Amino acid sequence: MAVVKMRDVAAHAGVSVSTVSKILSGSAASSQIPMHTIERVRLSASQLGYIPNAVARSLRTQRTREIGVVLGMETYPEPAALTLDGAFLLGLINAAAICHLPGVVVYPREENSVIADVSRYLDGRIDGLLVRSSTPHQEEQLLRLLANSPLPVVAIWTQDVPATVGYVDVDHFAGASQAIQYLLELGHRRIAYVEPAPMFEHPHFLARYQGYQQALIDEQIQPRPEWHVVGIEREKMRALLRLPEPITAIFTPNDIAAGEVATILQSMHLHIPADVSLVGFDDIVNAHLIAGGLTTVHQPIQQISVQAMRNLTALIAGAPVAESRTVLATSLAIRNSCAPPPVQ
Repeated sequence: MAVVKMRDVAAHAGVSVSTVSKILSGSAASSQIPMHTIERVRLSASQLGYIPNAVARSLRTQRTREIGVVLGMETYPEPAALTLDGAFLLGLINAAAICHLPGVVVYPREENSVIADVSRYLDGRIDGLLVRSSTPHQEEQLLRLLANSPLPVVAIWTQDVPATVGYVDVDHFAGASQAIQYLLELGHRRIAYVEPAPMFEHPHFLARYQGYQQALIDEQIQPRPEWHVVGIEREKMRALLRLPEPITAIFTPNDIAAGEVATILQSMHLHIPADVSLVGFDDIVNAHLIAGGLTTVHQPIQQISVQAMRNLTALIAGAPVAESRTVLATSLAIRNSCAPPPVQ
């Protein structure tokens, strides 16, 4: 079968090769080509079975229209990492379609030295790079190395970036504060913050803890040191409930931790939310299965993905970095794990 060329489409549609090139490359609108001509050329291309030569086009334009993604290594436990990565990648698939991009190059999860090998991102395969990592040292190193390169870069879930890098993040402080405000409205005054391990190294978790603290302080409640628990263990949960004034609600900085807390409380024959209310953060895909339906702070993964792609394509097109930096709002997904505190 003979290969259909652009000149064949032009002859079939009765237009110039230049017109066909503009229409099939997506630049017809800026060239003010009439819609009836655009439709005629597209119909001719379809009828003849014309397939654009992406390699030739990239040589002409110096662009591949493909976006790279680095997920990096994780400080999250594996179930959380897989859940977040899965949601993020699905979001990117939809975002690529919305932004009319032909492909997304996902770089494999590698050790620190390989992630920071900038040359693998500058081989002409991609037009721009999205960097998403929950390990701040790796992320900072990679972003710093890429900052002076010609490659447009957008970081995801961080705002601590070099001057040339865009970002998309959510308001972690406000999200945690909203969760605590909800518990306060239900009547809780003794609310614990329970995390699986010390997480303040990452700015996300520090912001979530600060949001928890500030919401209590705004209500003139001084957070007590014993309410902050590091390590999700049966004895530590028991100690919270045996305080002279026992806690009535628990906030965790992610949903995996909330699930672990729920398992321990249930093993102690305590009921959620009749005995203890529970709130998480992230709204992972299985959050509705935790504690009969976990109330949690929802991160808009789909919106994050689309916004990251839009910010990156804007940078590629030459937009100022300030226009490629976005902080999105969270929301509270209210389910069944919270109730007014038990009468004591």
